[in-house]
Amino acid sequence: MGSDGGSIGSNGTMRIFLVWCCLPTLALAQSSGFAAVIPSPGSQANSPGATFTIGMTAAFVPAGAIIGPGTASATFAWRWQSITCGPGGFPACQIGGGSHAFSASVAGGAGQPFAVLYSNRPALPFPPPFASTLMLNLVTPFGRLHTPLTPTLVASGNAGVLVDGIGLGLNPAPALALPAGGSVAFAGTLQLGQGATSGNPDIAVQAIVADPTSAAGFSLTAAMTTAQHQ
Repeated sequence: MGSDGGSIGSNGTMRIFLVWCCLPTLALAQSSGFAAVIPSPGSQANSPGATFTIGMTAAFVPAGAIIGPGTASATFAWRWQSITCGPGGFPACQIGGGSHAFSASVAGGAGQPFAVLYSNRPALPFPPPFASTLMLNLVTPFGRLHTPLTPTLVASGNAGVLVDGIGLGLNPAPALALPAGGSVAFAGTLQLGQGATSGNPDIAVQAIVADPTSAAGFSLTAAMTTAQHQ
């Protein structure tokens, strides 16, 4: 997940705005998209000490939660219908997408620092049916890590942190601790496109929260990934 900037609102809400890439403008026809939320059995689950929730509103899918309190990691998968983009039936391409609003939150103990981790990689369309596509499933003392933290693990993609209250030092990121209510909200936009055609990447995002209830002192949350299916 990449950020073009963030700010703290007057109500304490931290807003992060995400922009991925421009969509092609060659298309002469319209198409519709289909999406599904695919749970990932055996993946990291949210806990009271470390919870990441996210829901998205998109033109082609009803608003709803992708991951919520107590749920495990999930993949938001989508596909586009093939259409003819140019005269004479050539070339064929995928169209649709755009900027879709999402809302998310990180929750745990009041005053506990946290970090929001992200990874992205070039989107390569997968064949149907929809499937979960966790980028990583590494067992750590803090739980299962699903966001690769080095670019070499995401094949020329990107990785880092959006918020770094824990002091991971992976890139300059704002430090933030959970407020007195134990939860902080995020809002922004996510660009869903046509995979390799548009350059919009698949992403993974996950949080880690300082958690006094954990023997390791920190707990990973559930993660959200995205994936395009052809």
